[in-house]
Amino acid sequence: MLTIDVLDNEIIIKGDKSSLLELSNYIKNIALSQNEKNHIHLDDLTIIDKKSKLNLIIEKDSNN
Repeated sequence: MLTIDVLDNEIIIKGDKSSLLELSNYIKNIALSQNEKNHIHLDDLTIIDKKSKLNLIIEKDSNN
């Protein structure tokens, strides 16, 4: 599981090796997707721990 916290103006993403690799795979899959505006919501139903202060949305910019 990943924990996402906010400290002042910084976002801290903390997790074990497998969780961080899983996050990188989500990012890679969105980047390589053929869909112009592909995105994924990461929350406590996926790899984000319930203790996290926020959820994460990864979205590919359709302009690039």
